[in-house]
Amino acid sequence: MEDAGICFSITCNSDERNRYKIDDNNCKQYCNIVWQWANNKDPNPRSLKPENIDIKRFADICGVDFKAYNVVDINRRVFYALILQSIMITFMVTLILKRKKINLSVIILTVSLIFVGLMIFSYYMGKDFSGLSRCVTDKKTGYPMGSECVSNITKRKIPDRYCKYKQACECYFNEDGPKSTSKACGGNCKCINTTCMSLDNRKRNKITITKKDVKIYETIYLIILCIVCVIIYNLLRPNEEKYIKMIISLVIVLIYLIIIVIINSGKRTEEILKKNCGPIPSPEPDTDTSE
Repeated sequence: MEDAGICFSITCNSDERNRYKIDDNNCKQYCNIVWQWANNKDPNPRSLKPENIDIKRFADICGVDFKAYNVVDINRRVFYALILQSIMITFMVTLILKRKKINLSVIILTVSLIFVGLMIFSYYMGKDFSGLSRCVTDKKTGYPMGSECVSNITKRKIPDRYCKYKQACECYFNEDGPKSTSKACGGNCKCINTTCMSLDNRKRNKITITKKDVKIYETIYLIILCIVCVIIYNLLRPNEEKYIKMIISLVIVLIYLIIIVIINSGKRTEEILKKNCGPIPSPEPDTDTSE
């Protein structure tokens, strides 16, 4: 989100924005993110230096009365997926209770309580998996080591794909001096919104790394869904031949197994910028030979 920082940082002037080809129209897309940096109640997505946000510029571009529409958000993909699972589990429980010939009023009460409980769980997990990006600090140096995505409620580490954005977390501040550079950046850089920006517009070297993208949570979800589907099928066809039920059940398991293999076979690429922007230029030698 370095562009968001450049757009609304009080330390950036129009020349620097022009250098990075960022104009007011580009900046409008970051209004929601910057508003959260300044106003979010949770400290994780909040700006580390809120005083560096140019409030007047923000008001000019985003509007004086701008309010973020999703300050406290919910991960809709997780929420809807768990609703589907909740419906299927509720249906499975209903079939099991009916097969045991339990009183209808008991079935309705039991199923209602289970469904409500699962819906509450789905909503909770949807809120929790609306991830927050936060910086990790090296205790020895006091410099940031990078960012991580944590869950909204329980604050446990979760995959980056559950975060809407990823903080750069390369630096926190600039040291005082004629060049006002950041030691955390390793050289000829200044720190803008946790991002190292070259003082002389030098392009920083990028390293592209490829990582295996193992989707643990999605795999657990599909395994549970597979088990529920097999149970529901067997409950719906109680009089079918055993070997047919076994074959159909194996087909269902195979379909889910193929899906699990496919979603876990992918790889993701990530571009990492080298921190060092090069040595701080030495002052030019005094060429005045006058005595």
